[in-house]
Amino acid sequence: MFNFIPKVTTMMPHVGSVAGGTKMTLEGDGFLTKSTLVMIGQVPYYDGHNARINGSHIELNTLPAEENTYTVSVTVNDVEAIYDCDCF
Repeated sequence: MFNFIPKVTTMMPHVGSVAGGTKMTLEGDGFLTKSTLVMIGQVPYYDGHNARINGSHIELNTLPAEENTYTVSVTVNDVEAIYDCDCF
């Protein structure tokens, strides 16, 4: 069995509105449309639910959240990649 290993190389922007609606783009490698989960803090994003995902590109619109610093992670088939930044 072949496993995809997600890797996030860039993410823009690094800040967003507490009201939500910030368009965020993650670029990298190993993203699968139906098997990729993005987490911003404890909020999930996946294809068809506030996100569009293809092999190297993820676009999402953030949901409302409290002002804070959040970890951004991308998981594909239980393999996780964490984007290391003080984001949102």
